[in-house]
Amino acid sequence: IGGTLSKGPGDRIAGKALFTKTCAACHTLFGEGGKIGPDLTGADRKNRDWLLTQIVDPSSVIRQEFLAYIVETKDGRTLNGLMVEQTPETITLVDAKNVRTVLRRDQIDDLKASSISLMPEKLLEPLEEQQLRDLFAYLQSDGPAKGP
Repeated sequence: IGGTLSKGPGDRIAGKALFTKTCAACHTLFGEGGKIGPDLTGADRKNRDWLLTQIVDPSSVIRQEFLAYIVETKDGRTLNGLMVEQTPETITLVDAKNVRTVLRRDQIDDLKASSISLMPEKLLEPLEEQQLRDLFAYLQSDGPAKGP
C-alpha cells in the first residue's frame, strides 16, 4: 500500500467522501464522525507508517477504553462491543454498527475482553489506488476539506 500512496497525489475532497463512507461511522476527524473508535484528529496522522499499521492491523494496539468485550448470554446469543456503561445490575454494549444493547447481568453466561478490535480488517482492500491516495490525503491533511 505504501508504494501505491507514493505514486501520485491524492484529492482531499474525494478523500473526505471516502472517510465519511468508510471510517466516520466510528471515528471522528476534524469534528465530524462517530465516537465508537478513537478521535483521529489528534492522532499521529502525518506518520504514514503508523497510520497504515493502525488501519491494516487494527488489533495490533487497542487502547483500554476501546477494548471490545464478548458476551455469551444464557439464551445462546453472542454479542461483541464496547462496554459503555455498567451498573451492579446491567452492562451496556455498543457494537461496530453503533447499536446499543443493555443486558441484565443475570442474563450473562460469560463476559470476557476480546483481543480483536471492533474495527474490521481489510477495510482498504475494496479501494482502488487513486481512492487510497485520496483517503490518505484527507487523513493526513491539516484541516477539513471543503467541497460538495
